[in-house]
Amino acid sequence: MAMALISLQQLRLLCLCEGCWEQERISLLKLKASFSFQPSSSVEGSDCCEWELVECNNITRRVISLDLNHRRNDWHLGPWYLNVSDFLVFDDLQILDLSSNFIHFCLQNQVQDFRDLDNLMKLSLDFSSVGDNFIQSIGAFTSLKILSLCGCDINGILPYKDWSNLKYLEELYLRHNNLSGTIPLSFVNMTSLRVLEISGNKFSGNIATALASLTSLESLSFSYNQFQVPVSFASFANHSNLTVIDGIENEVIPDPNPTQFHNWIPKFQLQVFSLSSTINTNTTLSFPNFFLYQHNLTKIHFTNCKFQGEIPTWLFENNTNLKYFKLKSCSFTGQIQLPSHPNPNLLQFDVSFNAIRGRIPSNISLIFPNLQHLTMTRNELGGPIPGSFGQMNSLMTLVLDHNYLSGEIPENISASSSPLGLLDLSANNLTGKLFPTLLTLSGLCYLYFDGNGFEGTIPKSLSNSSLQVLDISRNQLVGELPLWIGNWSNLQVIYMSDNHLEGFIPIEFCKLENLVALDLSGNNLSGSFPSCTSMTCLKYVHLGNNKLSGVLGRYGRVFSSNSSLVSLDLGDNDLNGRFPDWIGSLTTLNILILRGNGLMGRIPNQLCLMTGLTIIDLSHNSLSGPIPSCLSNITFKTIEQQVGGIENFTRGMRIRGHDSRGLNSLIYLQEQVDFTTKMLDQRFYGNVLALLIGIDLSHNELEGDIPPELGNWTEIHSLNLSHNYLTGQIPVSFSNLRQIESLDLSFNKLNGRIPSQLSQLNFLAVFSVAHNNLSGPTLDREGQFSTFEESSYEDNPFLCGPSLHKSCIINGGQDEDDDDGGGGGGGGFIDMGVFNITFAVSYILILLGIAAVLYINPYWRRAWFYFIEFVINSCYYFFVDNLNLSNYHVIFH
Repeated sequence: MAMALISLQQLRLLCLCEGCWEQERISLLKLKASFSFQPSSSVEGSDCCEWELVECNNITRRVISLDLNHRRNDWHLGPWYLNVSDFLVFDDLQILDLSSNFIHFCLQNQVQDFRDLDNLMKLSLDFSSVGDNFIQSIGAFTSLKILSLCGCDINGILPYKDWSNLKYLEELYLRHNNLSGTIPLSFVNMTSLRVLEISGNKFSGNIATALASLTSLESLSFSYNQFQVPVSFASFANHSNLTVIDGIENEVIPDPNPTQFHNWIPKFQLQVFSLSSTINTNTTLSFPNFFLYQHNLTKIHFTNCKFQGEIPTWLFENNTNLKYFKLKSCSFTGQIQLPSHPNPNLLQFDVSFNAIRGRIPSNISLIFPNLQHLTMTRNELGGPIPGSFGQMNSLMTLVLDHNYLSGEIPENISASSSPLGLLDLSANNLTGKLFPTLLTLSGLCYLYFDGNGFEGTIPKSLSNSSLQVLDISRNQLVGELPLWIGNWSNLQVIYMSDNHLEGFIPIEFCKLENLVALDLSGNNLSGSFPSCTSMTCLKYVHLGNNKLSGVLGRYGRVFSSNSSLVSLDLGDNDLNGRFPDWIGSLTTLNILILRGNGLMGRIPNQLCLMTGLTIIDLSHNSLSGPIPSCLSNITFKTIEQQVGGIENFTRGMRIRGHDSRGLNSLIYLQEQVDFTTKMLDQRFYGNVLALLIGIDLSHNELEGDIPPELGNWTEIHSLNLSHNYLTGQIPVSFSNLRQIESLDLSFNKLNGRIPSQLSQLNFLAVFSVAHNNLSGPTLDREGQFSTFEESSYEDNPFLCGPSLHKSCIINGGQDEDDDDGGGGGGGGFIDMGVFNITFAVSYILILLGIAAVLYINPYWRRAWFYFIEFVINSCYYFFVDNLNLSNYHVIFH
């Protein structure tokens, strides 16, 4: 025995150097070149067990844990191709975390090398490129208790076998991959599995069938998949350890036999439950009965599940520790019935997108005294806003938009010491002053009061806040823009459109260096925009429908230096001058609206440099000259198709705020644009706006031919060139506008025929070539052109066809369509109906002219009658002499 101890001690002396095993120390130094971790002292001769992120066994001094998570910080080095054999020297290694290190696997013998780490219990390779084959060899990791492969871009389906080899596995994390298919049946053999996270994949099938046998589960997360989820969860009746169910964004379905599972009693006590459905269905679901037996809930979340009846506020009675209560878009009706006893633990109450009626309970501050987030968006709530909100000293967000609330904002809507940061009362029936005079909310960051009936001026009581977003549009506000707005150094969004504001835009606006969106449209503002260059963050500018004046070229100082401008709307003002060249410097611009001004001159070629444009509206100006052919350089890709464009527009703009109170700092604001298409003035928002492509050059003085190069706009949806002086023929290349829905060429001087190739435009809903000089037949009434009536072609004298109820006849009495199929020129064409009318009118005019002359001049009248008598006598004697008709007796008086 003593000899054995001596031998062991000698072995340790041979292998150890300064405390850790030498060969492990050498391997760690080799790994150090790829990772950022440091020894505690000098590298040479130091104890590697004391190094950062390294843990050793206290007795054997062998490495048992390597925590190298997010330690390869230099991304310029490129991917690191992991060689698992570098870790085989660590015989006692139990924990290996290599997450977030840009690792790529060369899978030759890699799985076999992991198998040789027979003491390994935890392996984390999150956000590594392990390859699709890695998961197919999952059975090799027989010793693991924890396996994490999140965000590894794994595709395909899970292997049907080998999961039974993982009998010790307790935690499995596969979230945020591209895995699909059903859960393998061999999952049932992982009898030790406590935590399963498979969110963010494309798994399908019935969740009850797939996972009901894993009775050891404590936490189950399957959000953002394509599972079918029976709402009763009756198949989990034997799961006695289950505490967490997270299943948002799946397909919630009713049970096939609801009465069978209605009264089942669960063995588990949940703490967290989240479930939402990706489909909208008319099938009414029953609220799960097992919640009657739950008493430990801290969070309950249902979204887009069509339940019936009133909100189950009895959940508060049973679960006194409830912190988060969210029942959103679940078709609940009735009034809000609060619990009888206070719940001081509740932090969030969200019942938005339901059909709740009645008033907001005035005792809500007593029942939920520590509430931080209250959301009741899009219900049918009415009556005044309770003044008791001022007693909720912890309230951070109050969102009551899109209801029928009325009356004035109470003076005590929030306590002065309240951390209220977001207040949304938009789209209600509120009236009175915009903001209580005596109310001071220094921490208020996001204020939405749009779509109400507020009157008066913008109150100075707002000046004490720290606003980042201000939306007071669509009210009845009057007066001038206050100078103190320039003191809001963090302000990023100003929406004041559709009010009755007047006066000048103050120079103090130039202090708003963080401003991203400015909408002052639909007011009575005058003067010009302040000449400042400090507003470099501006992306969205809407100043249309005001009385702004001056030469547009002078606005270049404000906007030409802005490299991030996305939309610029200066339409319907009193701007004048020539179209400025500086417009071409706005290379990031997607939307340009300058309609309804006094702009003149030619459209400059600099406009052709703005290849990212999706909407151009220059209508109702005095622009002249030809349409630049280089406009075809504008590719007219939707904002969604452009690189990075979706970040700008989809679902509106995204504003990232600065807040330390836990508010949702990523605020979505709906970008909107007024644009005329299909002969209607329409307002486009968010997603629809991101997909819209259109150009409107109507009501100008443009002349010359339509450039055939415009046929390259294959993605355009709306093109309006009406009310100009354009000549020439309609380009045949317009048949390439395959996505176009509205094409208006009316009120010009176009001639020639309508190209028959236009019949290939299958999405065309509005088409007009009226009031031109077109000739030949209209297009056959087939496809989309079967819907266009006479008004689409009227006032083209030489145009014919079924739509005009006028047949097309050429010389020889033949239909023109039969002659050459309606192709190119118009030689030899005669419209007999027009010819007959013209001849009759001319004949009548000649007769009336002769009669007028004879009536005015008596001498010519006598000469005319003598001439007529002479002609009659001459004709008579010629008739008698040549035809021998002397036996006829003709008497003239």
